[in-house]
Amino acid sequence: MLKSNSPKNTCNTRLGTRIVLLSSCVSMTVLALLSHAHAQQTTLFYGGDIITMADEQGDTSKEAKGVLVEDGKIANILTKESDVQEYLERKEVNKVNLQGAALMPGFIDPHMHLPNVVSFAGVADLSPCLPEPYNYRTYSNQEAPRFKDEVECVYDGRVQSGLDWTWNTLNNAKNRWVPFPEKGDPIEKAWIVGNGIDPSRFGVTPEEIERVAKFRSLPADEIEQNVDGADDHPVFILDQSGHVGYVNGQAFMKANICSDWPCGPEINRITKQEAGENYVPSPEPLGKWETYLKDGKEYFSGLIQEEASYGAFIFAMQTTAGISHESPFFFFNYDAGLLAAPPVIEKVAATGVTTVVNGGGFNTPILQFNKDLALQKDEDGNFTTPFRIRTLISATANDPAHPDRTALKIAEEEMTGTWPDTVISNGKEITNTDGRYGAIGIKFWADGSTQGCSAFLTQDYNAEGICVDEDAGVKTPVTGWHGANYKFYKPDNSAYPSISNLDKGAGSFYAALEPFWNKGWAIQIHTNGDKAMRAAAQIAFDLTTSKCNSNPVTLIHATVGGDPTGPVPDPVVQELSTLISGARAVKCQPQQRYPLSFIVSHLTGHVGYWGGGFVSLLDGKDLNKISEQGDRDGRAPLLDTTSLDVDYEIPFTLHSDAPIAPVNPLWYVEQMVTRSTWVYPNIKGDQVKNMPESKWQGDDNGRSVYENLKGITITAAEQTLIDDKVGSLVEGKVADLVILDRSPLNASKGVNSPKAINKIKVCYTYLAGKQWKPESFSDKKCGKVEMFN
Repeated sequence: MLKSNSPKNTCNTRLGTRIVLLSSCVSMTVLALLSHAHAQQTTLFYGGDIITMADEQGDTSKEAKGVLVEDGKIANILTKESDVQEYLERKEVNKVNLQGAALMPGFIDPHMHLPNVVSFAGVADLSPCLPEPYNYRTYSNQEAPRFKDEVECVYDGRVQSGLDWTWNTLNNAKNRWVPFPEKGDPIEKAWIVGNGIDPSRFGVTPEEIERVAKFRSLPADEIEQNVDGADDHPVFILDQSGHVGYVNGQAFMKANICSDWPCGPEINRITKQEAGENYVPSPEPLGKWETYLKDGKEYFSGLIQEEASYGAFIFAMQTTAGISHESPFFFFNYDAGLLAAPPVIEKVAATGVTTVVNGGGFNTPILQFNKDLALQKDEDGNFTTPFRIRTLISATANDPAHPDRTALKIAEEEMTGTWPDTVISNGKEITNTDGRYGAIGIKFWADGSTQGCSAFLTQDYNAEGICVDEDAGVKTPVTGWHGANYKFYKPDNSAYPSISNLDKGAGSFYAALEPFWNKGWAIQIHTNGDKAMRAAAQIAFDLTTSKCNSNPVTLIHATVGGDPTGPVPDPVVQELSTLISGARAVKCQPQQRYPLSFIVSHLTGHVGYWGGGFVSLLDGKDLNKISEQGDRDGRAPLLDTTSLDVDYEIPFTLHSDAPIAPVNPLWYVEQMVTRSTWVYPNIKGDQVKNMPESKWQGDDNGRSVYENLKGITITAAEQTLIDDKVGSLVEGKVADLVILDRSPLNASKGVNSPKAINKIKVCYTYLAGKQWKPESFSDKKCGKVEMFN
């Protein structure tokens, strides 16, 4: 098992890689908008709750009386008041009197998509409002590259979601056009674009489910009927999950896929012979343009699944808008993206985050953008971004400037090791980076989105939820294997296949993973569905028998914890635990270490504000009536159950997956501890519900505040391969810190309580001992933290 004190594999730091020489030039406008850090040589923190996160079992805050930081590192954890007093008397020591506030390791968001957060700053925000205790808009007051439309979130009973709300928001958005018209009307060929539509949060009433089922079956028709201008303009709407898009017929024609509409694989489809070098191939197997049958013929419905399916539409949109196809952003050029970044950086850092992990470098421009943000400096040569940036490299990464470079080659050249001191960027060697940037591993997508109806599940979705295909009034549930992005088993639609059934041929996940596994890199796999989790884990286990890789395998999202209604009613984590035990018989020479360990990383919004939708789409029940219907045998109770993780000794982390959900690590903790949720559109604070419990609920320790704080500190550092540097307050580690106005260990578990975790304020963060203060900071919010010499 992976434990917090286990030694880290250091093979990544010995790769001898050649780093691509890329640009690190940054607009001075970006630098001017960022808060600046001020170095301190020796600082004493005392007078408050000090939560070290260094105890595997519990809290050591009662023992720590002070923390001494010297030259950016933790020099000592003081456990006696007399030791604190000794340093207070030294004039050369800077003092921070917490005055009852709390000091912790800086928070880590171990999985988000920072470039995508920046990218979506430029288009209409259709994401439903969060429940009242978490009221937040990621893109409010976004002024660059252009002003962002405001979305008013109200909690007095008016509808906050639903198709009518979505269409009204999109139709009234000034910034729904790409390219954006600076003056007057949009150009004739402009695209109508929105991000964040979320049918899974439109409510669970029969009426709303019926509307969503109709929309999902033929979104192109629904767009034509409800979006102003859709009869003359192509429309591209991205689902909040990021895994599903909705387009109209104009979009298929503008993307050079169809010559006319309606269109299908054999009807009005532009052939390779007709298009020549401009031919747009089918996105399969890693994406789908969904179809439906009518009069025995197959037509495109307008629903597109997975990023591979978006490519032709994004390419056409960028061509229309004059955006470089080498831009890491969908809707604007590189320089405009740099201008859009500062408000995003401010909002992320203001939540106490000192490290973020970009969950997939899809191409080299995205990798370069992450470098630019992490390594930008002011005129005095000081780094300005107040958090570290780590990135994974997509297993399907590409280089737009050099299409012949394979993802494996890109990874070989871009991988930096876990804590690089030197990064080469566009021909310039940037030294003394102190681990501000690093490319640390490989990211795979085994399946799609649970709420987007494209997870890889053991059982089908429920016919009473929104994940159905409707034809002539007949509803058919989306199959459990529909969301698989690779071949996994022979046959792949068997409910409970064993390792002996693994498919290792062309197009299989095994074949895709093996070359990256053999390099010894850390592997992270997007697995929303229970079958995706099982398959990925079994394949990793099988690879272990022939090639040792002692880095952890991280299962990202790990949403559906199993299906207790089937013939094998075991939660997935039980199988993970069994595989780890089985791997112990295989020795990893010459290290003699256990060669297989798992971490699961949960997107906590699945509980906090998708919970009601999951009860419906997985189990066909209404969370409003769950006390009447019962659910001990349902799948929804097994969603993101950290209690089961603890029960089976599987380390877990908590993340945002931003822009899918906002960045705020303390929210993640609260959502896992309380398992409170809301059923849309009833999202006022006092309309809170509790996720149903299961007979497989697990140990209640998994719902303790301390256990979940590990998921945003020390275990998140383990997942990111930097736990020897950060994640806990231990002598010798780097001083990445956060000061909170009070301790989360003393917070109420009621989300509506004045002492709830979501009410805790972030006062300051420190990166290697250098202080950063949020622009939104107020002394009144954070008590009377006192700083003096």
